[in-house]
Amino acid sequence: MPTCSVQACESNADYEVIFYDVYPYGEVTVFYQRHESCPYLCHTHLAENELGAKTDLEDKNLRKYRGMVDYPHASSGGQGFNIYRPLK
Repeated sequence: MPTCSVQACESNADYEVIFYDVYPYGEVTVFYQRHESCPYLCHTHLAENELGAKTDLEDKNLRKYRGMVDYPHASSGGQGFNIYRPLK
């Protein structure tokens, strides 16, 4: 089982972090791949990642395709947002 990708965390990972976005213009493309810099998170760091997320939308709880979300542990620096696949 992989470990959490957060520096100094030695916990087993509970989730795979997936970076997701949709490009609905012209030829529709769905972007869905394992996050490059933070591919796995434990329960604790997933909660920190979501509770600390900052979005460019007025409603800070929304996630929107082509939107920007900045996460404390798994930010992409690009448009899109994270989704999490349970490992168990």
